[in-house]
Amino acid sequence: MALVIMQPALHAVQPALSSCSQRRTRMLVERSDGGESTWEDMLARLTAYAERWGNADAPLGPTAEGELGRWCKVQRRLRSEGKLREGRVAALDGLGFSWVAPSDVDDPLQGVDWEDMLARLCGYAAANGSCEVPKKYQPDPQLGGWVAAVRRSKSTLGEARIRELDVLGFVWTSSKQCGSAFMKSYRELRAFWEEHGHVDVAAVLGAGHELARWCEATRAAARKGGLSPKRLAYLSEIGFALDP
Repeated sequence: MALVIMQPALHAVQPALSSCSQRRTRMLVERSDGGESTWEDMLARLTAYAERWGNADAPLGPTAEGELGRWCKVQRRLRSEGKLREGRVAALDGLGFSWVAPSDVDDPLQGVDWEDMLARLCGYAAANGSCEVPKKYQPDPQLGGWVAAVRRSKSTLGEARIRELDVLGFVWTSSKQCGSAFMKSYRELRAFWEEHGHVDVAAVLGAGHELARWCEATRAAARKGGLSPKRLAYLSEIGFALDP
């Protein structure tokens, strides 16, 4: 008898959920491509986010920045469809906005249970005396990839998760680093960004500095489509503008 009663109730809930989802989608689109004041409000929120975290790529998800991340996703889609006004494109470019979303790149942080991975990291630390898990850690390859992704995503993790990791003695800069020429220069650029809060190397060190020349060569490679989505995502994390 209970089963007969529950079935109509389920049918009644589904349209309500669908209606709620439609309303949320409609509201997001209105904020994304609605009146100028609404769009400017969202741009102001993104500007504040960029000033705090050093990049303009708000994440998706249930965090306080989740709505802003969804708005960013819509801006990327509108531009790809040729529907985003040139003035708005320029405003977003001015923030170092990445038109290739970091979340579009294969990232071990996506779709995993944070508490489960944290427990596995605790186990590794207890057994090995540190949290510096090799990226290609054979006993648990997912853990190694997750640790590398956490380092890349520090600016979007949130203060609570950063504290959890710091308590464990998490190593934010690995000593077991990739030896490719790109990654060596990228790490140097990231250190510059952490010190100065921007990546305008030429303004500080001069256009002839080796790192400044690398930045120009990297922009040229990106314009020709010579950078992988993963490398573009790395650059977007520190607000590296491809067309400064």
